[in-house]
Amino acid sequence: MKVPTKDKLRITGYSYKLRRRPTKAELAMKRILNSLGIDYIFQKRIRWYIADFYLTKRNRGVIVEVDGEYHKYRTDYDKRRDELLRREGFEVIRFTNKEVLNFPEVVKEKLKSFLKGKQPRKRRRIRTTKL
Repeated sequence: MKVPTKDKLRITGYSYKLRRRPTKAELAMKRILNSLGIDYIFQKRIRWYIADFYLTKRNRGVIVEVDGEYHKYRTDYDKRRDELLRREGFEVIRFTNKEVLNFPEVVKEKLKSFLKGKQPRKRRRIRTTKL
């Protein structure tokens, strides 16, 4: 049996904390996804990252990110993260807080067009850290 490292426990704890205190934009994105009938997991831990929304079932393998103001200072980190997730077979779509809060209909249309015609990703085990 593997003993969880401090880093794994820290990621798990942080993921739990994020689920317990969603931002206004994340709550708005939940409403958008629910209105479209899309199944998702909120604050899903994937490898060493936490995805805001991991879409399941028909749209398996798509990650929806809602970026706050601090993301404009972390563009290099976000690019590296997205590249790693793409290499793992995920597709990432990002929206800003302003888009989600002020233009939910536009976000809804962008999501619909992004997901249109997508083939469901083959079920494969997501590499997450086990506790």
